[in-house]
Amino acid sequence: MPKRQVLPLTPLALISTAIFIAALMVLNAWVTFNNMGPQQQPFGWAFEITNNLIIWLLWAALLPLISILFKRIVDLDRPQVVRLLIALALSLLIACIHRYGTVVIYIVFTKLTAGFWLNAFGEHSIAWVLRGTIPSWIQLILMQVMIMAINNYREKQQQTLKLSKLNEQLSDAELNALKMQLHPHFFFNTLNSISSLMDIDIDKAQHVVAKLGQLMRTMLDSAKRQFIPLKTEIDYINDYLVIEGARFSDRLDAHFDISEDSLNAKIPNLLLQPLVENSIKHGIGGTSDEVKITISSRVENQQLILAVQDNGRGVSNIDYILQHPGIGIKSLQTRLHHLYCGNASVNIESAYRQGFKVIITIPYQVWDLSNGH
Repeated sequence: MPKRQVLPLTPLALISTAIFIAALMVLNAWVTFNNMGPQQQPFGWAFEITNNLIIWLLWAALLPLISILFKRIVDLDRPQVVRLLIALALSLLIACIHRYGTVVIYIVFTKLTAGFWLNAFGEHSIAWVLRGTIPSWIQLILMQVMIMAINNYREKQQQTLKLSKLNEQLSDAELNALKMQLHPHFFFNTLNSISSLMDIDIDKAQHVVAKLGQLMRTMLDSAKRQFIPLKTEIDYINDYLVIEGARFSDRLDAHFDISEDSLNAKIPNLLLQPLVENSIKHGIGGTSDEVKITISSRVENQQLILAVQDNGRGVSNIDYILQHPGIGIKSLQTRLHHLYCGNASVNIESAYRQGFKVIITIPYQVWDLSNGH
């Protein structure tokens, strides 16, 4: 577990903050002085500036030690009431010390500037300490509350960042697992198809080899990317379908219905290809007829809507599929949830002998060509 930062400000920031607060206090004293009406003496700029600078710069010097002490009180193995009483007593003692410290520093400052000593234990000094202890105590409590609030905010920010990195790592792991699942058996089947075609149609075999080369080039170019433009995915699927078409001859018919404004949309890598693969797998295995697959996209209300539809046998109980999705759909839902934090959806439409359709809705984002993401 990361170590809690005792003080959320650097020394320079602490001093700068102290000077800023001192300036605000001087301005407040000046406004209050003027609101009191005509005065016999002018406003004491020198005293107010000196006094407030001493008060707040002394707080800046004491705060690191104070924060350590209060942290130790919080970590004490004592009942909460006991720790609270200790904290209150300690805060009053610190406020008294702070106030007396300002008196002593002011006396030294007076000696250096005016050449005479004030009585550090005189009636005036003691009265100054007594009157000022409660304001110092309130200042101390407010500062500690502010420090706790800043620390808690930073901890939440760090936890959010850590969760975001974990989600990103999980999405990367899911993408890598998807690639590992896709590549071995696909290449094995493709090589078998090429081997068979070499004996009956050399031109078609060469065409499949060329498409396989394009497919591999596309995969290598986008291997480390979590996101790609939709056009890249469509090109990839097109090459994939040409290769699969060589395996299944005339039984595979694919159509693309891609809107022009969606071609440059930013989508997760390998978002649609597994769905196309499933359509081929279940369609070819579930019917002896020609398998028709349609891949479509459109932009609507700043949402990118993608769909993969086939004319396979479908399912008889769509409610069961929605409640108990298979590994492919479940992993797709999980991946989109991690990438879009719940702002994406996967819907399924199907009926027995009426095909299967998967609809994906994600936020529409334009692919940035300047930096590749």
